[in-house]
Parts: sequence; C-alpha cells; structure tokens
Amino acid sequence: MDGDADMRSEALLTILDHIPVGIVSMDGEGRVTYANRQVRHLLEAFSATVPLTEHEVVAASPFASGLSQLLAASRPFSGVLWEHRDCCFSVDGVPCAGGALLIVHDVTERVRAEQALREQEEKYRLLTENAPTGIVMVEEGICVFANRRFAQMTGYGDGLVGRPLTDVVHAGDVAAVQRCLSGRRRQGAPRSFRLVTRGHDIVWVECSVSPVCYEGRDALLVNLMDVSREKQMEDKLHLSRKQMEDVAERERRFIEDLSHYFFNPLCIAKGYIDLSLREADPALRRKLEITREAVDRVETVVKHVVTEGRIYE
Repeated sequence: MDGDADMRSEALLTILDHIPVGIVSMDGEGRVTYANRQVRHLLEAFSATVPLTEHEVVAASPFASGLSQLLAASRPFSGVLWEHRDCCFSVDGVPCAGGALLIVHDVTERVRAEQALREQEEKYRLLTENAPTGIVMVEEGICVFANRRFAQMTGYGDGLVGRPLTDVVHAGDVAAVQRCLSGRRRQGAPRSFRLVTRGHDIVWVECSVSPVCYEGRDALLVNLMDVSREKQMEDKLHLSRKQMEDVAERERRFIEDLSHYFFNPLCIAKGYIDLSLREADPALRRKLEITREAVDRVETVVKHVVTEGRIYE
C-alpha cells in the first residue's frame, strides 16, 4: 500500500512539475513546502531542497507587504501583480488547511505588450492633440472623439461628443456631409463644406474621411483642415477676375462704339470729298484736298486708338 501511495505521490509531483503554471505550497508559518519546476524556472529563487520562507519569496517584490497581508487574511485573492527582476507574474492565492496554495502565471509578455500599447496610445494622443488639423472620430454619424484643434476651430470640444457631427455643419452642406459619412462619396479628393461655430461664425473646412477601427468598433476618422483664409482669397480672386472681365467687356464695347461712331462718319465725309473733288474748280479743289488730308489724319488717330489704345498719328 505504501508503495502505491508513493507511486501516486510521485506521479502527482511529475504532473505538477509539467503544468504550464507555477504552483507554490506554504505551511501555516509561511514556509514554502513545495514549489514546482515552473516556479523555480520562472523565479530562479526557489530551491528544490532548501525551503524558503514567505519573506524570502516576496522580499524582492514592491508588493511584498500587500502579498503578506493577503496571505495573513486567510482569504482567496487573485491577480496580484508580482515583479521579480525583469519579469512580471500574476499571483492567485487560495487558503487551505494548515497553509496556503499560490498559483503563479508568467504575464511578462502581456505586461510588456500593455506597456507598449500604453506608450503607443500616449504617442498617438500627443500627435492627435497637437495636430494642425481638426480630428473627429465618428461612429454611425455620432461624434465619439474630437481633438483640441477641432475645439479651437468650432468652440466645441467634449461638448460635441455623443452628438451628430452634422450638428455643427452649415444647413446648406448637411446633405453632402451625410453622403460623405455614409460612404457614397467617401473616396476621391477632399471636399469642402462649412462649419458653424458656437459663436455662429462660418468656418470653411476641407474634409477627408478614412475608415478605421476605434476601440474595437468600426468608425470613421474625419480630418478637417481650416481653409477659411484660402476660401476668402478664392472669393477675392473670383471678384478680381469678374472685375477684369467687366473692364474687358467695357473696353470691347468702347472699341465697337468708337468704330461705329467715328469710322462711319469719316467714311461718309471722305466719300463726299472725293465726289466734290471731281467737279471743283482749282481754288476749291485745294481746299477740299486740305480737308481730305485732315480727315485722313483723324482716321489714322482713331485707328491707333482702336488697335493700340494710344493717341498718335
């Protein structure tokens, strides 16, 4: 019988040595009575032959006092983070007769991944909060995030969170923005539309939309660049172009009028002078020739005005 018990005990220890979690058994005085191979491998502080006290087990941990208190309270606990050297472990404790049983999970990779994720999130937060463009995260038309630049542009910050983005869109542009957010016009060049600020001012923005995953859910990343100044310059340029077109049109009409009201009478005058020259006596002929020369000079000046905009013979 004793042989069978020893075999069962040895088989149990072999099983415990090969499970992927650490197992630690302590007696009522806090001494380690058993630590499986996984614990010895993880912590490199347990000895197969020399029992360790509870103090020796947790002394290197910043949570030593908390773990000691948990063990002393004789209540189950779980998820206590235990740092040892460059490793991190999650410790669960279960009181049992005459002591306690600790289950140790190696969570080093998880903790490192969480730390890396926190650092990455902090970098993205800094980039987002200091971006020169307004950034809004939208889920099903509802704003779930707005950065600092968007708050500066519109006067709305967290006050927009939980509300439709179209609440700050000019009424004349709401339909176009809704089509953009619904995906029907999501691709292509950025589009321009108007925002209405908290102070009821108009801000022209250029918008680009990208589908993203935000906190595990499908969302739209909306980038909004303030182009109000460019829009004002475009309006001024359009006005200047219109004014130039008006000036050109007036010049064209002036030339047409000049041609009509000057050349026609001059042609008639030249015609009558030429007819009179045939029948005039020598004295009158000389006067008509002088008159014809004067008319020709006027015609030359008018031609220069029409063709070159200059007055000369």
